[in-house]
Amino acid sequence: MVIHFSRFGTFGSCFEFGKIFKIISDNLREYLTGWVVALLFGVVLGIVGTIAFTILIFIPCIGWILSLVLGAFLAVWPNLVIFHLFGQIESLQPVEVQ
Repeated sequence: MVIHFSRFGTFGSCFEFGKIFKIISDNLREYLTGWVVALLFGVVLGIVGTIAFTILIFIPCIGWILSLVLGAFLAVWPNLVIFHLFGQIESLQPVEVQ
């Protein structure tokens, strides 16, 4: 849905389910690969983040500040990676003129 919205730029394009499902079915392997990679990336990043937070929380003041910075980074960066991944999948689609 986000890919379809980014392609056409209209709110109504989010509800064109027929077109969205057709794009997914035409590129099912790429979409499944994207979702599996996103899931594995999230699990690995969650484990690494948990270990880092556990270590940093025991360092007074500086560790707490670093935890806040790391938390802000981990809140944004995974989404950027996942959106880029699905943007690469979108680039495989031919451009439609409306």
